[in-house]
Amino acid sequence: MKQFKIAALFVCVVFPLLAGAAPDEYALSLHQCIEYAETHSGTLKIRVFEQGIAREKVAESVGAALPQINASGTVDDNEIVATQLLPGEILGQPGTFVPVKFGLHYSFSAGVQLTQMVINPVFWAGLKTTKLGVRLAQQNAQKTAEQLTYSISKLYYQTLIIQKQVNILKANLEANEKMLASVELRHQNGLAKKSDVDKIRLARNNTKSRLQQMELSLEQSLNSMKYLLGMPIDHPLKLSDSALTLERETPVPIDVSSRVHENRIDYQMLQTELRVQKAGRRSIVAAFLPSFSMYAKYNYQAQRQTFNVFQADQDWYKNAVIGISLSLPLFDGFQKKSRIDQTNLNIGIVEENLKQMEQSVALDVSNAEIQYRNALENIRNEKDNWKLAEDVYADTRLQYQQGTGSPLDLIQAETSLKEAQNNYTSKLFNLYSARIDLEYSKGTLKNFIQEIGD
Repeated sequence: MKQFKIAALFVCVVFPLLAGAAPDEYALSLHQCIEYAETHSGTLKIRVFEQGIAREKVAESVGAALPQINASGTVDDNEIVATQLLPGEILGQPGTFVPVKFGLHYSFSAGVQLTQMVINPVFWAGLKTTKLGVRLAQQNAQKTAEQLTYSISKLYYQTLIIQKQVNILKANLEANEKMLASVELRHQNGLAKKSDVDKIRLARNNTKSRLQQMELSLEQSLNSMKYLLGMPIDHPLKLSDSALTLERETPVPIDVSSRVHENRIDYQMLQTELRVQKAGRRSIVAAFLPSFSMYAKYNYQAQRQTFNVFQADQDWYKNAVIGISLSLPLFDGFQKKSRIDQTNLNIGIVEENLKQMEQSVALDVSNAEIQYRNALENIRNEKDNWKLAEDVYADTRLQYQQGTGSPLDLIQAETSLKEAQNNYTSKLFNLYSARIDLEYSKGTLKNFIQEIGD
């Protein structure tokens, strides 16, 4: 459902003071900033590594189902040969035990063993849990990307607002300079007081100081943007003016009873966590079932009185074994039952978290939609106020130039204009911020940025 009739690109507000330089072909739009961050952000790179680790854990688990082949070898130096007691009847000494040393000084063995798992219910249940770990890693990466997109979007529009304020102050300063020159000329001709010159100069100085502070804020904001993007601080960065379009349309109310929460990545992660818990429970239940494996061994053994293991004429004795192994759990003191009960409780916790998340998302979307409506109405009011303040300032300035107005009236009109300008830019950021919050609450922020970037 189309949530808003308002969308597309924000055309530069129709005020002469906001007209800046020609567009810079190297300036980045919001969509381009996001694309840059997806490639260069260190935080996102870490998430990619984590996904790789999760995939390798799956490969490691699969390896347990493949044949396991191990080679082994031993060399024993029997400094004291072990003694065994034989019944005296064997040696003609009935009723006694005769100590006899068995073995030689050196013994050698070498062999290979193959083991193949045939039936192991715990393995297959655990493998599913491990695969779900890959899904969680992917969702965690997606969540990080969305959070980074949200932070970049907020800072992007904040930086645009600061840039607009810089442009406004530059235009104001230029107007102050012209007015100061005009008043000084009138003062030289005896048509204006010295106090008039001082008042206009004070207004000019205040505007200049404000401009310097705002330019510093712009530089700091751009540096913060570079950090989020993963861009070197000394790299030049400019932002293009891509923002929302102010239209006369009213946003369509959002049906918060719809399943908008399913778009939220944190809700999807809870769903995956529920699947992990259930898979873990199946793994515990599988531990009650028997497991079956096969093995084969092939060994060489030799015993020597001297260390001549490498002499070819000495005998080595073969040994080969093929067997099966069956394991059937009988009683573990109810440990597995307790683990199942714990898992059931964890499942209950996740299910309740899902229900709370549904309610929380509905609340977030509803509040964000209300905030956006309010911000849209406020910006329209402030737009009218700015235009009105501009007209009052123009009339007052004309009256002063014609000698029918006072410098106090001119300064007051200029102060009102600056206040209207500041209010407008403040409400403009509120509008941007509210729209970003709305799209983020719906889980559609990246799609929205994609749309305004096309």
